[in-house]
Amino acid sequence: WLASLSYVAADNSRWSDPSLYQATRRPVDEASTLPGTVYHDKEFAQLEEERVFRSSWVAAAELCDVSKPGDVMPVNVGGASLLLANDGGTVRAFHNVCRHRGAKLVE
Repeated sequence: WLASLSYVAADNSRWSDPSLYQATRRPVDEASTLPGTVYHDKEFAQLEEERVFRSSWVAAAELCDVSKPGDVMPVNVGGASLLLANDGGTVRAFHNVCRHRGAKLVE
């Protein structure tokens, strides 16, 4: 389903300089966090969504959130609205959209 999601690829030229991340790769007692600008920069958020949330498995919830058969929970992962459902003890993920009308199934 990841390939079916439409989005505009982020321009990562601003964030591709390895020196921005050197301090995060030091031993833990010497390291520092990412530069403060990444926490409120739309371009970085779009790049992170593209490179992290749309390219690999990520945790969307905890099992206790949909622990009983019949439990459902809407989540947003990488800009996609998904619906987690406990199907008789198996947790499944679906697009949170009606195929007929395109309306969101669960708010």
